[in-house]
Amino acid sequence: MLNTLSQFISQHNLISIDDKLLLAVSGGKDSVCMTHLFSELPYEFGIVHCNFKLRGDESELDEQFVGDLAKDLGVEFYSKSFDTPLYARNNSLSIQMAARDLRYQFFNEVLQKYNYTKIATAHHSDDSVETLLIKKSRKSSLGALQGIPIKNGNIIRPMLALSVQQIEGYIKNQSIKFRLDKSN
Repeated sequence: MLNTLSQFISQHNLISIDDKLLLAVSGGKDSVCMTHLFSELPYEFGIVHCNFKLRGDESELDEQFVGDLAKDLGVEFYSKSFDTPLYARNNSLSIQMAARDLRYQFFNEVLQKYNYTKIATAHHSDDSVETLLIKKSRKSSLGALQGIPIKNGNIIRPMLALSVQQIEGYIKNQSIKFRLDKSN
């Protein structure tokens, strides 16, 4: 699996050896898998986590779990809590869109303040197919019918190289702990 990820990174010129990466980690299996894989690759990285305060104690436990993961790996950890419902109301957004706005605002703040060059998210190939199907069901224009982009500015999605089945297999085989979002 590490070879598949490395080849995908090279093939799409996602990361140079000089890049300083910020891994977006929720605590779920996809982002935790990405973190463990990157800990075996020769790239410098830190971890960023958003606490949207939407699931009570579960949100707090996610944040603690990700902080502990960063500590165990000896990498920098950046976290921020948000009043997501308030932001959504004040900006006439759905909770999902509000969380997306807050997430990327915070990621970019950390990126600039601490001199990171790229943000890596853990979207995998199944997410890309799902996005395409949703767009198709909404009868999007032909030009809009594409999955999740591999690169979008300084945001990269190296896990698009892998399927959810591969991720689950890796997590199981390596006995890696992760947080389960029961609302997802």
